[in-house]
Amino acid sequence: MVPGHYNEDQLNTNLDVNLRAPDRLSAKFFFSNSNQGVPFFGASVPGFPALRSFQNRNLAVAETHIFSPRAINQFRFGFSRLAGQSVAGGTLTDQDGGINLFNDPQEGIIPQIEVFGAFQLGNSAQDRGKTAGNNFYISDIIFLSQGNHNFRLGTEILRNQFNHLSDNTHGLMITLSFPDFLLGLPAGPAGAGGNGTSFSNNFFSGDAAGIPHVGQPANAEHFFVLDDWKVTRTLTMNLGVRVEVDGQPSEVDGRQSNFFSQLYVAPPAGGFGDPISSGFVLPDNFRGYAPTGFPRENSTLLNHPIQTHPELRVGFAWQPFSSKDLALRGGYGIYANRTSFAENGYELALTPPFGLNASLNGAANATASLENPFPNLPPNSSFPNFVGNMLRGPPFTGNSFLRTPVISDPDFKESAVQQYDFDLQYQHKSYVFSVAYAGAKGTNLALGRSNNQPPLASPSNPVNGLTTNSVANAAERVPFVGTSPLHFRLESSGNSIYNSLQATLKKEMSHGLQFLAAYTFSKSIDDARDGLGAAIGGSFGLPITGLVAYNDQNDVAAQRGVSGFDRCAPVVRCWQRSHQPAAIDRGKIVMASISNIFFEFWSSERDRNPLPHADFAKTGARIQHVEFFATHYRIGGWTCAGIPRLPRQLPR
Repeated sequence: MVPGHYNEDQLNTNLDVNLRAPDRLSAKFFFSNSNQGVPFFGASVPGFPALRSFQNRNLAVAETHIFSPRAINQFRFGFSRLAGQSVAGGTLTDQDGGINLFNDPQEGIIPQIEVFGAFQLGNSAQDRGKTAGNNFYISDIIFLSQGNHNFRLGTEILRNQFNHLSDNTHGLMITLSFPDFLLGLPAGPAGAGGNGTSFSNNFFSGDAAGIPHVGQPANAEHFFVLDDWKVTRTLTMNLGVRVEVDGQPSEVDGRQSNFFSQLYVAPPAGGFGDPISSGFVLPDNFRGYAPTGFPRENSTLLNHPIQTHPELRVGFAWQPFSSKDLALRGGYGIYANRTSFAENGYELALTPPFGLNASLNGAANATASLENPFPNLPPNSSFPNFVGNMLRGPPFTGNSFLRTPVISDPDFKESAVQQYDFDLQYQHKSYVFSVAYAGAKGTNLALGRSNNQPPLASPSNPVNGLTTNSVANAAERVPFVGTSPLHFRLESSGNSIYNSLQATLKKEMSHGLQFLAAYTFSKSIDDARDGLGAAIGGSFGLPITGLVAYNDQNDVAAQRGVSGFDRCAPVVRCWQRSHQPAAIDRGKIVMASISNIFFEFWSSERDRNPLPHADFAKTGARIQHVEFFATHYRIGGWTCAGIPRLPRQLPR
């Protein structure tokens, strides 16, 4: 499918009705269907397209009632549904390539094959699945004005549903060179069918069994009250508090599991452990078969199924002198971030007994070949299958592979960001100068970290009976034998800090010309960055398990450093020219179409609204988008703007 194609149909309707004098009703509905033919995604050569379709439905209803000039009530209802489906369009099957997939005896598209430095074959796992998200929103806000006080108080109720089906059963194999791909032999003597070395030509083999099809709901309720208080003629205070009560995601039929380390019992050498003592736990709403005595927890599989966040908001604006040339502004606020379904919900559906993942590389993948690249996994139709909960004891080779569960820390907490700023603004004639400090501190940031790093052994401090250290015995020195040393679990141990000094100068000149210059000196530091995200398996980074901790897994602080997106000293200059004609000929329509001009710079947002994007919320930094444009101006003058941007990266 070269070239690709895209088409979309949209419908947009608005309705505004004055029901009666004090009541006004408005409704907006948006509908879109789109189809895409993507020729390249998981593969770098033709022959493996992805066919995608998306449906978007959005409804917003608002009813405003005026009780009196000092009391207004606004009710809002919103619904959105975002659904998508992707179908792998490749036609080359595993049988065509002579590849055996034990968990999928039926003919299917070949696994995804990556040859480093050369090419990629096969469809990505993201090309086989479908999602549908339903979101409901209800809010009611009362506006009251009393003397020097303007109050806003209200509540919000949110209901989110995430339905997902993902097929990762076709597998991924990686070879380090083109000759390795051509050979495709296992390790071992050449006379026995091997390649004559101790490593397979397939450096990495990853496969999964089980196709989870889950539905995950989550509810949240928010309450807030805010007072804009005119203390004096020159001082205004903003005082508020917001309380967010967030329920964590669960699965409607309990088709997910998690790992609780306190329940783990090590498997015997050369044998298998009992599923009941493997450390895996089922939710209490699972009604299917499970071995007698299998541990149960609440439906979210977290120690804090409902998390409450009290959030203080304080701000002020003050003119200390009667000349009104100087103004001081400042504020402080706490903003919590709800956990997404991708972070702390769906991945638990990939964990035994509902899914079984095998990820082998290096010496552990010695038996892999191009003909038989993956371990012998149970058929997809057998899940839920508690074989995956039977952890294997050492040695680990071939089908005796380590389990690599995708799990969450049972003590996971939602992240929060504290934001604070102080601004001094001075006006002299047509000049307006401001200098400000803005900062943010993030806590409980989502982080992917392994709690199964093998410690160093010695004769005086043996580990699981071992007194020496080697790559070969690393899997036997881990705290949880039978599971991979680097199975990243989602936890909330990340932190961030952001500080900035910002200066702006604005000049009003003659003939409608304005000039603006801005400079920001800032630094963002965190221990939750992911600087090694790469296109592996048709994906980028590891968004499910948060930002990944490298280096010492037992010392997150060792990863502390400058944030990956940090830009410490951008300089922006802007000019704008406006013109209003004295008279316009009504018989003419003047139209000018100028491409939108826009830029970005690191700054704090003066209105102290919640962070607009989760990635920036995790790191405590703010990004503000400012657009200047002139487009399709009809009768009424013209505007022209220009913005040179000079980002500078100073030594850190």
